[in-house]
Amino acid sequence: MEQPISSQLIVAVISLAWGVFFGLIYDLFKALRLFLARLWFTVASDLFICFLGGAVIFLNAMWAGGGEPRLYMFICSALGALLYFILASRFFLEIFSGFLSLIEKFFHILSLPLRRAAEIIKKFGIYIKKSFQNSALWYRIKNRSTRGKQEIADEDAPTVRGNYHEAEKSKSHNKNNHRR
Repeated sequence: MEQPISSQLIVAVISLAWGVFFGLIYDLFKALRLFLARLWFTVASDLFICFLGGAVIFLNAMWAGGGEPRLYMFICSALGALLYFILASRFFLEIFSGFLSLIEKFFHILSLPLRRAAEIIKKFGIYIKKSFQNSALWYRIKNRSTRGKQEIADEDAPTVRGNYHEAEKSKSHNKNNHRR
């Protein structure tokens, strides 16, 4: 089935517009890839761009071409993308990058109260931890001092079962009788 030249020209212009649209979407994802700099996002966006390019060409062939893909559709789409990349890509890439940095600054400003609250909670947690550590240390010191007095008192007391003189012989008679 043959198409008249006028309808082929309209399909060529539509294919050219789809190529420009595809270039614009590619630059949007390129700005996102450069902004995020994550390998998984790069792979996912490349796969999405390939899928989108195929879908755009297929839809163009079905809708504008009357269900008949023609070689000039592919050429015009590629030419539209090439024209976009030569003439406008740098401009739109800067716009997209500036917009993403503006969004980042906006969310940075919005997150200031949350980050400040997180710092306060962290400092409070450290204070509580130190308080419990100090109270545990105080308890150990107090417990050690009462236990130490009891052990010394037990050493000084005569043994009930054994001989008092044997207990005296086993004691050390040094002046420095400290426990470690």
